[in-house]
Amino acid sequence: MKKIGFILDSFSCLTETEANQKNYYFIPLRVDLDDKLYEDGINFNQKDLLELIAKSQTYKTSLPKLTTIEAIFQKASKENDYVIYFPINSSLSGTFSAAKTISQDFNNIYVIDNNFVGIQYEKVIQKIQQMNQNGANFEEILNFINNIQDQFATYILPLDLKYAINGGRVNGIKKFFLLGMSKLKLMPFLRFSNNEVVNAGVGRNIKSVITQIIEKILEFTKSTANELKDKFDLTFIYGIDNKFNNEVINIAKENNLEIINSQINSSIIAIHTGPDALALSIMPKF
Repeated sequence: MKKIGFILDSFSCLTETEANQKNYYFIPLRVDLDDKLYEDGINFNQKDLLELIAKSQTYKTSLPKLTTIEAIFQKASKENDYVIYFPINSSLSGTFSAAKTISQDFNNIYVIDNNFVGIQYEKVIQKIQQMNQNGANFEEILNFINNIQDQFATYILPLDLKYAINGGRVNGIKKFFLLGMSKLKLMPFLRFSNNEVVNAGVGRNIKSVITQIIEKILEFTKSTANELKDKFDLTFIYGIDNKFNNEVINIAKENNLEIINSQINSSIIAIHTGPDALALSIMPKF
C-alpha cells in the first residue's frame, strides 16, 4: 500500500484546523474585502467571513499566495509516495492553473480539476483511501476519479444578484442580463458541472426556483425521489439567511428529498453569489 497525501483548499468549506485534524494539507484561498486581504479558513471561520462579506462595500477573490502553494507541495511531496490536490474548479478560479504550473517541479504531485464541492471532497478521499487499502494501484485510483466526474452537479441560487454583478467574473453582456433580472425581481439559478457554470433556469420566487432545481436534479440523475436516496447523496450548502435556508429545507422535504449533508458556503463562492446564496449538490454513493 502506497502512502497517498491529499491537499484541499478552502473551497472544501473546511478551515485549516479542520483539514489538518483530518490529516489533509490545506491551501487557503483569499478574498479582498474593502481592499483588505483575508485568508479563507485561517483568519476567520466561514460564518464570520460570510457576515464580513455582507458588510463590505467592495469584494473580490484573489489567488492563494504562490509561495504558500509551493511550500505545501514541498512538504506533501516529501511525506508521501503520491499527493493529490483537489483545487477549486478551473471554471471558478485561476488556482488550478497556478497550482498545475508549480506541480511540474514535483514528480509525485497530481493537481486534478474536479466538479466536487464541500463535503464531497472528503467522500471522494475516503473512497480513494479504501481503494488504496484494498490494493488498488495509483493508475486505478486516477481512473476512478476521472470516471466519476460527470456524476456530480451543483445547482446554485443567489439571493442577491448584486454579488454576481459586482464580483468580478461577469462580462458586460452577462452583467447587463443580470441587471435586467434584478430589476424584474427574477431569480436565476446556475448549474456547476462538467467544468463549467451555466445558467440553468429562472423563477419568480424561492419555491418555484427550488422546485425547478429539484426537477433538474431528478432529471440529471434519471431518478425518482425515492430512487435518488439509494443512488445519490444530496448536499445542502447554505448561507447566513436562516429564513431562506429553512424555506429551502422545507421545500425539499415536501418533495420527499433527503438532505444527507449540510455545510455553510465557502466565502470564495459567496463573493460571486452573495453570503445568503445556497446550493443543492448531488454526488453518487460509492
